[in-house]
Amino acid sequence: MARALSLVWTWGSAPIELCPFHVDMRLFRYFTAIYLGYGTLCYPVQLAAAVALAPRFSRIFEGLKSRLGLNWWAAGAWLLLLIAAGLAAVMAGIIIALALWPAMPTYWLHGFH
Repeated sequence: MARALSLVWTWGSAPIELCPFHVDMRLFRYFTAIYLGYGTLCYPVQLAAAVALAPRFSRIFEGLKSRLGLNWWAAGAWLLLLIAAGLAAVMAGIIIALALWPAMPTYWLHGFH
């Protein structure tokens, strides 16, 4: 990510400009290569994590069913709601951090010199 930001600063443009609409193809290709490379390399790790977390997910699901006295569908809905709330909180944090990014002093990024 730092390399991508350095390319944005070096080339002096954002990958997408909205007014007028323009996509910088050099950065677009670079970000696409990062995305495809990262996705390909991390897929086995993601698969292993999913297999490792499956028993914990099942215990949480069964706990919701038994403690709240819910049927399978209602417990599934509650679990999806909890997951969605957690994901929404993470995404809100990312959006706030990105919105504040231009306001960050440069010494936060490069350290004190």
